[in-house]
Amino acid sequence: MKTVRYNSWLCGNDSYPSKTAKKYKDKIDKEVFGFNRLAKIIAGNENNWEYIKQEYSLKGVKVNDLALGNKAWDHLIIINSKKILVEFDGSEHYTEIDKYLKDIRYANAVKELGYGVVRIPYFIQLDNELIKYYFDVDLRNTTIEHSFPQGFRVNGKEIIPEFENTIASGFRNTMKYKSVLPTDYCVFGVQRFKKEINDFLDAGFTNVVQEIKDSIVYRCKDYRWPVEYGLPDIKWN
Repeated sequence: MKTVRYNSWLCGNDSYPSKTAKKYKDKIDKEVFGFNRLAKIIAGNENNWEYIKQEYSLKGVKVNDLALGNKAWDHLIIINSKKILVEFDGSEHYTEIDKYLKDIRYANAVKELGYGVVRIPYFIQLDNELIKYYFDVDLRNTTIEHSFPQGFRVNGKEIIPEFENTIASGFRNTMKYKSVLPTDYCVFGVQRFKKEINDFLDAGFTNVVQEIKDSIVYRCKDYRWPVEYGLPDIKWN
């Protein structure tokens, strides 16, 4: 059994272009940990999991006049012989209506070709249970652990107050990540967020939901907002 522990923020990809890679090379593992590396580690341990490519596009393919080559998916993996396209969705997928609608069009198109689509929100950190939730597969030879809590935890501060006295106490936000909260979402983004919270609760992930809620409360304190302005009007438990 191989244990993979990341003590930083899980992002879609920490393989940057050369100029950016040089700038951020000392941040890898300390502040960001890419799904590209996590997926490759899993592929090295699990017989039913293959990592194929990052920045994958279906060049020259059209579905219903939609040119799929115009879209680069974050990752292509194969699980139990099924091709899965993986997207790590940043806040713009919740705030921009055009991007939200394009996401739906491209996802529907590739599904017609037999691909699975997994979209992981920017406020989620993966472990074995959430790998099972998103990918419907049990990892038999890999244990994934993280210290970075779920939710909207980065706020532009180098030291994040709510991390004190937690296993994430050593995290330093020198890259100045900003929090984009549900109150910033467009109407479709709010609908998506509500569904994600409800789906987590239905699946028994009450701790995940509580951490997400707690993080919004902390951000409201940062911004000196009344908490009810930051929390969407949804059932949280």
